[in-house]
Amino acid sequence: TILDAFSLAAQGLLTPQSLKSMSPLLAINGDDDPYVRPGDSLLFRGGSQNTVWLVPSAGHCAERRLKLLMPAILMWLRVQAYGAWSDRLAYRAASTLLRPWIVGSSETCRA
Repeated sequence: TILDAFSLAAQGLLTPQSLKSMSPLLAINGDDDPYVRPGDSLLFRGGSQNTVWLVPSAGHCAERRLKLLMPAILMWLRVQAYGAWSDRLAYRAASTLLRPWIVGSSETCRA
């Protein structure tokens, strides 16, 4: 009962309208997360500025692959904050290794 207050669905944050109007969101999760089903992570693809990465065998919040993900995460943040062409180019380079895992991609991250 206490955790119901933290539900994004109960707060109305997962409706198609709210997903389309939200700030850019990077959702990263392991496809084998014991707490969050892959389908739940994929809900965030509904936002036009959202990016979703499902990482194989990476666990909860993809923590087992964090060292590999961190450069792309940092460049995603730079692109969102500054959007310079050099940031977009660096993001593309950092995320090239992640291509198979990117299931939803933000328009703002495309070079």
